[in-house]
Amino acid sequence: MKLARFSIRNARAIAFVTIALVAAGVWAYVRTPASIFPEMRFSRIDVVAEAGDLPPEQVRVAVTLPLERAFLGLPAMQRVVATSSQGSSELAVTFDPSTPSVADLQYVNAAISQARNALPPDTAVQAYVVTPQTEPVLSYGLTSPALSQTLVREYAQRALVPALYGVPGLGRILVVGGAQREYHVDLDSAALAASGLSARDVGNAIASANDVTAVGLAQTESQRRAVLVDSGLRDASQLARIVVPTRGGGLTVGSLGSVRLGVAPLTDQMSYNATHAVGISFYALAGADNVKMAQTIKTRLAGIAFPAGIEAHRYWDATDLIVASQKSLRDAILIGALLALGVIFFFLRNLRMTIVAALIIPAAMAIAILAISSVGETLNIMSVGGLAVAVGLIIDDAIVVVEGIARTLHDVPNLPISEAIAVTMQRLVAPMTASTLATIVVFIPLALLSGVSGAFFRALALTLSCALLVSLALAFFVTPLLFRLILSRRTPHEENPFVAHALQRYGPFLHWAIARRTPVYGLAVAVLVVTAVLLAMLPSDFLPRLDEGQFEIAYRMPVGTSLAASDAAALRMERAVLADPAVRTEGRVTGIDTNGLSPTPVRAGIIRVRLNPLGTRPSYETVAQRLRTALNDAVPAASLDVHQILEDLINDVSGAPAPIQIAVSGGDQATLVQTATRVADGISSIPGVTDVFSGVNRSDPTLHVIPDLAGLARSGTDTAALAEGIGAATQGRIATNIAETSMTVPVRIRVAGSGDALPDFVALGGGGIPLAQLARTRVDRTATDVTEINGERTLLVSANTAGRSLSATVRDIRAAIARAGLPPGYRAQIQGAYQAQQQSFREFILVIAIAIGLVFFVMLAAFRSFRQPIVILAAVPLAPIGVAIALTLTQTTFNVASFMGLLLLVGLVVKNGILLIDAANRRRAEGIAVEEALVLAGRERLRPILMTTLAAIGGLLPLAFGIGAGAAMEQPLAIAVVGGLSTATFFTLVLIPVMYAGLYARDRAAT
Repeated sequence: MKLARFSIRNARAIAFVTIALVAAGVWAYVRTPASIFPEMRFSRIDVVAEAGDLPPEQVRVAVTLPLERAFLGLPAMQRVVATSSQGSSELAVTFDPSTPSVADLQYVNAAISQARNALPPDTAVQAYVVTPQTEPVLSYGLTSPALSQTLVREYAQRALVPALYGVPGLGRILVVGGAQREYHVDLDSAALAASGLSARDVGNAIASANDVTAVGLAQTESQRRAVLVDSGLRDASQLARIVVPTRGGGLTVGSLGSVRLGVAPLTDQMSYNATHAVGISFYALAGADNVKMAQTIKTRLAGIAFPAGIEAHRYWDATDLIVASQKSLRDAILIGALLALGVIFFFLRNLRMTIVAALIIPAAMAIAILAISSVGETLNIMSVGGLAVAVGLIIDDAIVVVEGIARTLHDVPNLPISEAIAVTMQRLVAPMTASTLATIVVFIPLALLSGVSGAFFRALALTLSCALLVSLALAFFVTPLLFRLILSRRTPHEENPFVAHALQRYGPFLHWAIARRTPVYGLAVAVLVVTAVLLAMLPSDFLPRLDEGQFEIAYRMPVGTSLAASDAAALRMERAVLADPAVRTEGRVTGIDTNGLSPTPVRAGIIRVRLNPLGTRPSYETVAQRLRTALNDAVPAASLDVHQILEDLINDVSGAPAPIQIAVSGGDQATLVQTATRVADGISSIPGVTDVFSGVNRSDPTLHVIPDLAGLARSGTDTAALAEGIGAATQGRIATNIAETSMTVPVRIRVAGSGDALPDFVALGGGGIPLAQLARTRVDRTATDVTEINGERTLLVSANTAGRSLSATVRDIRAAIARAGLPPGYRAQIQGAYQAQQQSFREFILVIAIAIGLVFFVMLAAFRSFRQPIVILAAVPLAPIGVAIALTLTQTTFNVASFMGLLLLVGLVVKNGILLIDAANRRRAEGIAVEEALVLAGRERLRPILMTTLAAIGGLLPLAFGIGAGAAMEQPLAIAVVGGLSTATFFTLVLIPVMYAGLYARDRAAT
């Protein structure tokens, strides 16, 4: 009563504070960054070491092992996955998630410094923290029918990149596609032989000539000048005039060959909609508002006057899903709120009372947004989804207050409204506080969840907790004021005939059930058995699957495929993609990863596909399967991996790069290759398994040139000169760089006529010498990438899943592994999403157990009794029957979101039980016998329990139907809660009173 009177006496101050908090919440909604997922800790540092073109085994010995040994001893290090491939080594170092990523990176860089002396001299090593920001937010393709890719690329680097840097939240810009401009010095082998020069001699002369040196100062009494010796090169004519010293004097470079402006050999390629283009991708800073950043970039690009013929086409936009999910979740909130309010009006048959509850919803939502933004949470699919889940729950307290006041006015018609409010609030404050706390404390153990499950559902729990606490405060301080203001003229309350009929039937039914406790207990046991059977039969998955509206197709051509051949095959695949009516646009890169960091061979690439809006096309799964068939028909030789980006990102965070991953480990590389290939072949025929990759990454054929030391000595040369001569005859070598206005242009020295093939003659200082006199050659086609996990050789067989649950797929995979037969000493372990799922399920079981313990503690403090909390908790194991039925009927797999629904269900079941038991205790305290007290309490609480339950169900229905792009993540949760509440309410209203009566059968009344 004191709380109600305090609220009434300080109505103006409370109104001012509430309005101010709501306004601040609206401001926070506008200012809080929007993202698709909550902030996730990757706890992984990727290290990339470039080592020329060494074969994998030599890369492993020379580069990977020194780095790997340095990393294995780092603090908090959990796992090192090292892959040695042709010319590069990639190491993924996973740390304890509790350690700061910045500190992990410092440890890794320190270890690289220590191992530097053991690495080959020219090895380039780069370490970076793996974050969602390693993938682009926006990608554009720049096309021109008139200009070459080189000119378009130079325009992008010279004009676009400077114009776009400085955008808030922009981290980096990557430009791909188009060859770099460079000067070519194509030397004539006959002229070199006649002059006794080698390509190295010409390169050294050019490098020496291109020099600008500050040698001092020239001063007079009034002036001071810097003195430069400037022999810097400016153009091709200067290059041609450079003199190369010979024994008899010197020869110009122009007399030894031709000098011209050309382009560098292509190492990567890019296209947009099957047309060669230049790609420009934008990456965000950690914590940036991706939506605002992307919008700013789009606005700036729209304001740039492109040269005639150049057009910018957006083919990738990660903010599309953010915007669509936010919109769909807002729609779910609105629809859910209307359904919940419809429940209130149905029961109370009073528009003004419904308005009181309606005003609480936006106020609670705004203040909850203010609360979560103040602790650094973004508006993401889980936090906004939490508001959508909460919409039917945040008016529960308002419903109880409004219904309680309405009941008081109905029972005592002449009581003034202020007194009715005071009397009602005195009766409700304690049970409402206990019931809300019982719902909130179930979320505390979520701190124990690790990985992506923890990041996702802690964000949802934080939002729900804030919303429930805010709704409780509003119910105590604001709802009575609104009731007094809006119903000041005493609007009559009309009992709903349905509710009146239910109240008339409930009392006799409860008498009947209490008198027959044994059959009720038997029914409860039967329900438990059925629940266990249904849950065991449910298929399971890790996380719900979103339809992102965009996805990528990673392709890999056969070993030895050149960039030109790979590009031609990719163009055919792109045309097949564009022929699908669901595809909106696409862009492709070859020979480079979309993050611009991971080593990628020229025979591999990625096609990023943007689909038409959801609702105008089939599901992603249907389109993906359709495109797999079309691409296999277009390019049968290509190996494909079709996946959504965010799904792939979640797998990475979970330590599972693919939904299905089988780690095949053993000591011998050749045996591993054979075993992994058998395993991959075995799982390829399993229904639902797609895009199988054996993990065997064969290197391009390696042409070994083995020097003949005696032959080199006879020719008066050495191994270094031989290597340089062969290099000049194939790709050539860069001698120097010429500075131009906005770029530096390399100068490449080559011996003309040999192309990229191994030459028959090598131009050395003594003239052209047959290669056969200097070395022998052999071709190696057997080399494969070498992968090690914590020093143990491993091959990772991977695959995607489609149209089938993870649990059913894994059962068949186990059988396929058994059939494949592993050699002695070799083992296969199923990892990927399955391993992450099993870990999350184990953690959720622990979380629910701890949550029940915390709820018991709250009820123990509220009732000061051990028996009454046990009575209420007895209804909890029976609630999952509704969950199992709902998931079965909707053909929804059991996943971590369903587990979260079970956790929330625990709090909601207990909440209703507390309200019922509190009313029974109050009746017993008035001297009424146990059975009659239970019947009276049931009649008193039946309407608010039904109202809150149906309001919660109504609020969750839009999510349960999965309306829109953002609802899929919460859909299993909503289905679980809707199903659970549908059956749990019966057990709350029947089983709890029956057990209470059984425990207090000998007590006639409270003393």
